[in-house]
Amino acid sequence: MEGYTSKFIELTKYYPYYRNGENGEDICAQFENGLRANICIVVSVFQLTDLPTLLTKCRTCETIAKGKQAYPTFRGS
Repeated sequence: MEGYTSKFIELTKYYPYYRNGENGEDICAQFENGLRANICIVVSVFQLTDLPTLLTKCRTCETIAKGKQAYPTFRGS
C-alpha cells in the first residue's frame, strides 16, 4: 500500500483541484477507489474526509490483514 499511497500523493500535485487541500471528501473518495477491496470495505464505512486520517486507518487495516498486529480484544462485563 505504501507504493500506492506515495504515487497517489505525488500525482495529486498535477491536479490543481486537490492542491489547496479544501476538497478532502473528493480526494479521499479517489484514494479509496484505488484501494484493494479488503481494505476499502473496512475504511469506507468511516466516510473520512481527511487524507492523513484515511492513510493511517488504511495502514492499520493492512497491518492487521497481514497478521503483524493482533486484533483488538474487548472484554465484556
